[in-house]
Amino acid sequence: MSMLQKLGRFVVGGKDAVEDPSEVLIQAHADAVERMLLLQQHAEMSPQEYSRTGLQALAEAARAQVDSLRTTLRERGLRVPPEPPALASGGSVNHWARLVQDLERHRSSSRKLRELAVQFADSQPSVASFLDQLCQQDLRACERLRALIARADPQAAA
Repeated sequence: MSMLQKLGRFVVGGKDAVEDPSEVLIQAHADAVERMLLLQQHAEMSPQEYSRTGLQALAEAARAQVDSLRTTLRERGLRVPPEPPALASGGSVNHWARLVQDLERHRSSSRKLRELAVQFADSQPSVASFLDQLCQQDLRACERLRALIARADPQAAA
């Protein structure tokens, strides 16, 4: 176990390792599908071209993450849940607030994936590595969303 993993285990609280990551992977897939669908929807609702383009790129990256999770589920012999046709936008009234909600979803996902990667570090190192990769993808999406938020901030124009 690397020093980072030991530190992570300490921060997470030393939770007992779960032997079977199936439910974790299924939930990660469901969460990724939700984020992807909302990004697609928010791209369509975007009032500015640069936001639309940025959100579409993020939705494509999220699609790649969903596909990666789907492949992993199939390799493990697990049933891949069907994707819902659409989701409610989350109740945000304006573009800036939708971007902030997207950022919060990605932050929450990256925290959760980091904790799970640490949790599986000993018992399932390949799963831990996969979850860490997903976490890194979410962190990159957070950076892109912060840049979009900065440009869309209604207070910045004042």
